[in-house]
Amino acid sequence: MRFLSNKERKVFNKKWNVKCKRVKEVQLKSCLVYECDDKVWVVKRNDVEFPFLEYVKEPYVVVDNGALPFILKGADVMRPGIVELSEFNKDQIVAVKNMKGLTIAVGLALFSSEEIKTMEKGKVIKTLHYINDEVWRYAKHTQHNA
Repeated sequence: MRFLSNKERKVFNKKWNVKCKRVKEVQLKSCLVYECDDKVWVVKRNDVEFPFLEYVKEPYVVVDNGALPFILKGADVMRPGIVELSEFNKDQIVAVKNMKGLTIAVGLALFSSEEIKTMEKGKVIKTLHYINDEVWRYAKHTQHNA
């Protein structure tokens, strides 16, 4: 664990459009997390940075109930499970939502939304973070103890 320097914190605040008074970097088993004033804000896994699940609303895909148990164990999103999607580009961070509109995962688009609309099968979103994964449990534990 380490706190970012004032210079690093200013860069973080500008990049993520936040006003953190202090930013803590914490190494978990599979990734780094960055806490903004004691709340997990950003995750870095395999050189990909993305917001904590609760802060990702758009762009999005909505998955059917059959896909939920797989995604909630870390599986990637397959084309047949998608019932709705907004507009996004390849390599963009995407919210994965259930049919009630709750964000259940964050993923990296392997194709643009236009390409996905023409597909019938295959992996289309690489899951990076999901409810009850290591980051989720860490965030819930630290918020509970804050």
